[in-house]
Amino acid sequence: MLYLHSSSGNALAAVSEQFEGVRGGSNSGGSAGVYGYNNESGIGVEGLTNGAPGETWGVYGHVVSPDGAGVFGRAVNTPSGGMGVYGEADSPSGVGVRGLAWDGDTPSGKFGTGVLGSSGSHASIRPKPLPNTGVYGIGVNGRGLVGQGDKAQLKLVPSAATSHPSSGQAGDLFVDTSHRLWFCRGGTSWHQLA
Repeated sequence: MLYLHSSSGNALAAVSEQFEGVRGGSNSGGSAGVYGYNNESGIGVEGLTNGAPGETWGVYGHVVSPDGAGVFGRAVNTPSGGMGVYGEADSPSGVGVRGLAWDGDTPSGKFGTGVLGSSGSHASIRPKPLPNTGVYGIGVNGRGLVGQGDKAQLKLVPSAATSHPSSGQAGDLFVDTSHRLWFCRGGTSWHQLA
């Protein structure tokens, strides 16, 4: 065990020119490989990457357990809210938060859910992901997805297809290349809305 304390400045600063500055691991459930704490307004753990070409990460979390999380953020300031995970991009082409579900190095055409957001009690906040889904939202006793925008609340990008798919799932909405809007009642039953 290593415990470091500083009344001002960094308790620990680690820099690597090639690999990880700090690597932490834990073999026990519910424990943390790296734990950072800040008693004032500031940062518990900071990761920084400087201008290297290609995709780099300031903080990298890796998990093998099927129910684990690479990075876990928790907000416990119940009366006034808080954010478990906050992402910010200071560039017009940046992304605040990105979720990617892929099939690794053995392409199969089967993917998971890119971003899963759910609101509800602890008993209801672990819904199973939907295959090949970009964003999946669940709101217990509320709305799964809410959109707000000055130009439009929701935009469906027209497909290059000349008509709707041959089959779909009940509730599917589809816009074809002629900008016609279709609603699927399930299976091969489609109805043109506009």
